[in-house]
Amino acid sequence: NSLAIAREEIIKGKWLLGKIIVSEQDNFAKGVYGKNTIENLAKDLDYVSVPTIYKAMQFYKMFPEKTFEEAILKISTSKGLTVQEKSNLSWFKITQKILPTPREEKKNIDSLGDEDCSHEVLICEKCKKRFSYQDFLNIIQNKK
Repeated sequence: NSLAIAREEIIKGKWLLGKIIVSEQDNFAKGVYGKNTIENLAKDLDYVSVPTIYKAMQFYKMFPEKTFEEAILKISTSKGLTVQEKSNLSWFKITQKILPTPREEKKNIDSLGDEDCSHEVLICEKCKKRFSYQDFLNIIQNKK
């Protein structure tokens, strides 16, 4: 049906966007995009937000197959999707149910010292700056 085809094309576009950016990330950083590659790309790509670019990159990194068709097959088999679920797959469902949430994805987390302290801290792998999870969410919201 047309809706399933349209959904698949949107998903394919996000996967291809992630693939291009991930594979060309070093070249982007050297060129006109400079230090803030993703933010500058988002400005140049109409209707594509910074969080969407990061999710597209995350999507490709989770399913780095040679072709989109192979990626969809891997999603279907690894997530145990039925034929009906596969035909109803959308970018929204991928971002909400298949991609890990920021909390699941965090790698460099410290607590602030007390055992009963629940303030988690994100540490930037590049500059080692510390952010609370809430600060991180605020930064993302402000960039929209």
